[in-house]
Amino acid sequence: MRIWTIQPAGLYEILRSRQILLADGRRCYHGTTLAYHWMIDQMRRRLPPSEARFPWWGWYRWRGKEKAKPDLRVGGHLPKGTKGVRLELDLDPQEILLSDFADWHFPLNDFFLPLDETESEQFDREEREAGYDCRGPGPEPLQSRVLTSWERIFDFTRECRDWRGRFRARDIQATFWELRMEHVRDVTFYTDRGR
Repeated sequence: MRIWTIQPAGLYEILRSRQILLADGRRCYHGTTLAYHWMIDQMRRRLPPSEARFPWWGWYRWRGKEKAKPDLRVGGHLPKGTKGVRLELDLDPQEILLSDFADWHFPLNDFFLPLDETESEQFDREEREAGYDCRGPGPEPLQSRVLTSWERIFDFTRECRDWRGRFRARDIQATFWELRMEHVRDVTFYTDRGR
């Protein structure tokens, strides 16, 4: 399966030297650790075992199906002015966990991921009735429902036409445990333009 990952340029030389790299978690932003650890737990449940502690991130679909490969002319992949590298990888599909990039923002923000507007309004009502003010983990059973709802980021069969759009126009991210030189099919260096 073809995916692309964008990394600081110096990483490529390290990969060439070591042949295999494991992520170190340094790019996990403070305040999002719950979401990242939740994703790691999902990978441990759904992918073959690995000694890795943190995932690598990449793109399976960027800007919809027709534009799978990230366009480096569009800034914001890395901080402005950063020298970067886009690696095209060919990985075994069994070693990749795909998820909806837009929906990933629900776990990142610790929000309930509803199926539709009706479910969203009902959950909001239940939060108000429980006196929850959206600061920190919610009361049970609401918090368990929030965590369960996040698994919807892996369901590409659902459509929410009334308020979210169809799947095939969505961006799909890929997480995987190991970055291996043997999987690299193309290398493109660039300098990020920023947003």
